[in-house]
Amino acid sequence: MWRRQGPEPEQGYRYIHAVGEPFPEFPALTHVNEAICAPDHVLSPHQHEVMEVCYFVVGRAEWTSGGASVQLGPGDFFISEPGEIHGGRPDPAEPNHNFAIGFDPRQLPLGSARGSLLPAPSRDLVDAIGESTALQ
Repeated sequence: MWRRQGPEPEQGYRYIHAVGEPFPEFPALTHVNEAICAPDHVLSPHQHEVMEVCYFVVGRAEWTSGGASVQLGPGDFFISEPGEIHGGRPDPAEPNHNFAIGFDPRQLPLGSARGSLLPAPSRDLVDAIGESTALQ
């Protein structure tokens, strides 16, 4: 497990609390973070090996992915697929506060010697990813 916590003005965070591998017994959850961005924050383009779900609590931001940009605000989600390059910046007049989780569905205990732990899990997961992609 690793952890970052506190203000990081040089990175454009009024406050960041990030934890990697928070539950060793549940490796599907790869990271969790809360970020309160400063008006001049820039989230440089980057990617994760896993899916990332970002939820915007307050404020506004412009997120980019694949050459396209989307305006995000309170209550919005941004889902990055594994390997998807994405980045963003807050609206300087209304900087955003967000939560993000990294999630690796390949690490889910979908089956065992006792049988599947979830009903039709792999098909449901594929359908959910397809539906979330269609909404983008």
